[in-house]
Amino acid sequence: MKSEEYTTRVKQCDDGKYRWTYEVNLYRNPTILIDLLKIVVGCLALPYLLIDGVIVIKDFGMDKEWFVKGQLNALIGFGGIILFMVVLSVICYYWWAASLKGRYIASFVMDETGIEHHLQKRSNLVMAAVLVSNNPSTIAAASVMSWKSEFRTVRRVIPVSRCDLIMVNELLSKNRIYVLPQDYEFILYYITNHCPRLKE
Repeated sequence: MKSEEYTTRVKQCDDGKYRWTYEVNLYRNPTILIDLLKIVVGCLALPYLLIDGVIVIKDFGMDKEWFVKGQLNALIGFGGIILFMVVLSVICYYWWAASLKGRYIASFVMDETGIEHHLQKRSNLVMAAVLVSNNPSTIAAASVMSWKSEFRTVRRVIPVSRCDLIMVNELLSKNRIYVLPQDYEFILYYITNHCPRLKE
């Protein structure tokens, strides 16, 4: 197979690298939506926990009944904010999915040193780069349309076969690798056998 040639099935090219493409059904495959909700909830929960921790320290030793009531009211208020943002995020996700006609297409390049995840160069796929990577540095530079996981720095590989997904996690970044069921076991085996620092 010629270099730079992509098919939906995994193929080894003349340069020794494996290449393939994958089309994610944004309505049926929940992985990107789940990543979005994790980011939203995490971004809201962290400041709440920090502020609440300060309040607990400040009010320590005060009337117990008043303290418990205040904590419950704060938790109910925070829960309402979380619920609102989750609903809003789901609405925005399906609006974004509809703008892509329900599909997200990525291409992958893999060799013995690592694996690359490339997005189509379309402006409305910038959000996909943010969500799929689950990487704060990608959020800060959302114009990045591709990234690479170096096998020597990968700490965890998490298979999610029901979604045709392999999560390749380094210390500060997470890559999402999609592959058809016919090639899933081969890619999973290849990745895990080229990552010397995997945690048991």
